[in-house]
Amino acid sequence: IGDGPIETKTSAKVPFETVDLLIEGSATEDVADETFVAAVSSGNLKIHAARYGWADDLWGPKRLDNTTGSKDVTSIVRGLVKNGRLHINPTRAPQWMNSTFWPEQSHGPPIPRHVSVRFQIGDGPIETKTSAKVPFETVDLLIEGSATEDVADETFVAAVSSGNLKIHAARYGWADDLWGPKRLDNTTGSKDVTSIVRGLVKNGRLHINPTRAPQWMNSTFWPEQSHGPPIPRHVSVRFQIGDGPIE
Repeated sequence: IGDGPIETKTSAKVPFETVDLLIEGSATEDVADETFVAAVSSGNLKIHAARYGWADDLWGPKRLDNTTGSKDVTSIVRGLVKNGRLHINPTRAPQWMNSTFWPEQSHGPPIPRHVSVRFQIGDGPIETKTSAKVPFETVDLLIEGSATEDVADETFVAAVSSGNLKIHAARYGWADDLWGPKRLDNTTGSKDVTSIVRGLVKNGRLHINPTRAPQWMNSTFWPEQSHGPPIPRHVSVRFQIGDGPIE
């Protein structure tokens, strides 16, 4: 930690993916305002806040935990924005939101839950959009802004918003060498998941699937492939702590 090299860390490749992956940097004092960072990295779409859970009014509780049914998921949602567009659960996969936003609660009954996002497009008003609250959460939520020409370098943005931990790239799938394929799709078994992984970094620390929930990675990183057999898959992250080399 400090001015280390750019490194690569890969999770174990096992059935059901009951593993985690932890990379620890540190928060820095010169972390930029997160709203500004989100705006720079996401075109003209600014994600101000996002909450998820089973509470009817997700914005009501002051305490955000499983006693109130509302959880802050701002960082994860920001990581899902691409080119000024946010599309949560585009395939409407059952319980994808639960597995992604609150994996600790994903093994109970499929009670109705929803996600709510406070956002701003350009210099417009701050708006709130909330998904339907239904069992199994077979719904999506779409917010469309637009990409802008003055989008900052993504590596810089990731570094500024994540302490001294810079996520350069991340891939997920069943290919033994995730970094080998040039074509990234279900024919090669390797998928780019950089944006999602960057959204999971908090205060310079990345912990993927901390509870080691079965198939959480599959549901989160590749929901279109999450209904097949539990073949071994893994995630690999290229990162840098401080100004060191890429690992």
